[in-house]
Amino acid sequence: MGIKGLSKNVIKQAWREGRLQDLHGEVVGVDAAGWVVKAVQANARELCLEIDSRLHQAAFARMLQATMHLLPADASLVLVLDGAPWPLKASTQTARRSRRESAMVQAMEAEVAGDTATALKYFKRAVTAPAEFISWIIAECSKQPRVRCVVAPYEADAQLAWLERAGEVTVVYSAAEDSDFIVYGMRRVIYDVRADGRVGHLSNSLFGVVHVVVITWTTSLGLGR
Repeated sequence: MGIKGLSKNVIKQAWREGRLQDLHGEVVGVDAAGWVVKAVQANARELCLEIDSRLHQAAFARMLQATMHLLPADASLVLVLDGAPWPLKASTQTARRSRRESAMVQAMEAEVAGDTATALKYFKRAVTAPAEFISWIIAECSKQPRVRCVVAPYEADAQLAWLERAGEVTVVYSAAEDSDFIVYGMRRVIYDVRADGRVGHLSNSLFGVVHVVVITWTTSLGLGR
């Protein structure tokens, strides 16, 4: 996702330390794809085998609540979800679907053989977010006083670029660590959120019009890798 090597070779070489708690009055737009992926992978076997379980909902709720807990009381979130598949990426989507189908075959072979570790590895590669999970996320966000949910027409990153330019969000957080945000010219971008609230940021001079905020956390609240 994004430009290969940009995050590692450029962004992560230049951030300075700060704190998430200092984002007073900010409206943080969140590309929720990374949270969705982490949540379904936390419940990958059950989802792939259609076993009734809500572990993925619990995982997503923990990530949302951990973020809200660390943000100042005068800050808010706009959570943006991917919408319809982008037609120009049809070939990419076909290739990804083929890889997921292959992973599912390998997961089932390992499951039958009793190799649970290997099965789980491939279940995580095969799993996708069910439609009812996305509906649950939208409903869950509606219960939060400082959270708004938006479903993009196509991809969330393009929608966030529009929201930032329209003044509806003031800083963007890429939960999927997507470097496309730099290409879109977003002025302030958050990456790499972890659990103790330490924040690093880049100055505007690095990219001219882009101000990148990078947040580093411990894993104690379930947000780390």
